[in-house]
Amino acid sequence: MRTFSFRSVPLFALVVAGLTSTTYAQQAPATTPLVVERIDNGFVVAPDFKVTDVGSELGQLAGVYAGSVLDEKVLVGAAVYWLANGSDSFRLTYGGLLVGWATSNTSRVRFGVRGLAGIGTATLPVEVGASFRGPLPSPTVRFGSRPSLRLAPDGVLPTTVRFGVRDDFLVFEPQGTMGLSVTDHISINVGAGYRAVALTDALRNRVDGPTGSVGLEFDW
Repeated sequence: MRTFSFRSVPLFALVVAGLTSTTYAQQAPATTPLVVERIDNGFVVAPDFKVTDVGSELGQLAGVYAGSVLDEKVLVGAAVYWLANGSDSFRLTYGGLLVGWATSNTSRVRFGVRGLAGIGTATLPVEVGASFRGPLPSPTVRFGSRPSLRLAPDGVLPTTVRFGVRDDFLVFEPQGTMGLSVTDHISINVGAGYRAVALTDALRNRVDGPTGSVGLEFDW
């Protein structure tokens, strides 16, 4: 008669545990490995130059924009521009929030869109006509260094008074852009857009106008 030995218990337990773990491993669903991707965020700053139509005159705008670049595509920052060829009666300054999107920087050429929304102020010349009647010493009269003014046939001397009118406004400027990478951290950007203003009291739509820009962008 064969007797049961307790010394075989550990070996029996190991065999059962091994079979159980193998069966569980075959029945357990496969798990998807966790993939961690790095999202690169950077900072960009760029001096920008624009040409634009301001009150039917050619305006040259100097400016700068800066902001954070999220996931190498989305720009969130601010911008400000001012009239570089202005005078006492010909001024324009505006700025505000700047948001943009551009294609991936894997290629040297990138295309994108931007939009500026903010506030501004402008001073533009306004001409008001007037007439003076009376005896004149000659048909041509010179006022200081101004050009000569000739009499009309009825003896009326037409004159024009020119002065500056200031107005504040809200501004929205959408723009399409194209960037060319010169180095890993420097690119040249060109763009075309349109400046639309609202809530103007005196200048109305004289501040609206198309814009063309070129800028040198530095990013880190």
